[in-house]
Amino acid sequence: MEPLDPNKIRKYITELNLPTLLKPRCKHNNYKIKYKQISYKFHPDIPITQVWSYTKTGYPALIEAKQNHEVKVKWINGLPITHLLEQYIDHTLDGAQATVPDVRNSVHLHGGEQTVASDGSPLDWYTPRQYVRAEYPNQ
Repeated sequence: MEPLDPNKIRKYITELNLPTLLKPRCKHNNYKIKYKQISYKFHPDIPITQVWSYTKTGYPALIEAKQNHEVKVKWINGLPITHLLEQYIDHTLDGAQATVPDVRNSVHLHGGEQTVASDGSPLDWYTPRQYVRAEYPNQ
């Protein structure tokens, strides 16, 4: 594949994709969100590529929450075992050693007030076929 020439990519020809509003699994603000690998076309002049996404469309995910209404999320790692960029992983870097899985995920909520257990620090990762449950009080 040839490198993309930014001078040949048409600008401002597609509308900005709005976030996908997620629906709770039940009336109690429980969500089940799976992180998965999908095929996505970012622009008509760029070939389809593989990306990791929380939605089937590739658009950002949005949870509409109300103050003082707790939201519970089961975050599922549905990624493949083999990393998309496996041949480029530098196992000499801290955090990317060969002793840790190449494919892992950590979910972090920006701007929320939640317990440490639901905050998703960089070292709080989980691997494919695993999940974590998080609670966001929205106070």
